[in-house]
Amino acid sequence: MSTMMRRMLGLVMLLSLCAVVRVSADLNDDQFDRFYKRYVGTWKANLAKSQYIVGGPPKEAPSHTYSVVPGRKAIKYNGDTVHLLDGKDHPLSTKQPGSTVAREVLDEFTVANTLKQDGKVTSRNTFVLSPDGRFAVMVFMNINERGEPTVRSLVYYDKVQ
Repeated sequence: MSTMMRRMLGLVMLLSLCAVVRVSADLNDDQFDRFYKRYVGTWKANLAKSQYIVGGPPKEAPSHTYSVVPGRKAIKYNGDTVHLLDGKDHPLSTKQPGSTVAREVLDEFTVANTLKQDGKVTSRNTFVLSPDGRFAVMVFMNINERGEPTVRSLVYYDKVQ
């Protein structure tokens, strides 16, 4: 694993643990525009560069698409639902009733996501973008019944478009 990747993973771990105590950033328009340009697009997991701590890697590399929502600080997730980047709960998908996600932009490079099922927090993840927007690392954490996080995986994503 490269030094850059190790540093990025260390930063992701730190930010993920900090994201449990949510601190929202107030980005100015220029900062948000730079973040948005990095974030919007299709991201595909690079299984060879990822680490799976709980369970093994998926058989197929997952991908996610974040599309532009004109005039709003939001994204359209996988061509399905609109998620405002405001830290509030929004339906995750029309295909998963009862599932919500709260996406919160922490800085120009970082989005913290809290996922719930039927109102109960089930997982958190933090997506950290590289400065050039060509790759990102996401830390996935499960949340147990007592609200305690367990890191599940560190997934490296390449931006494919």
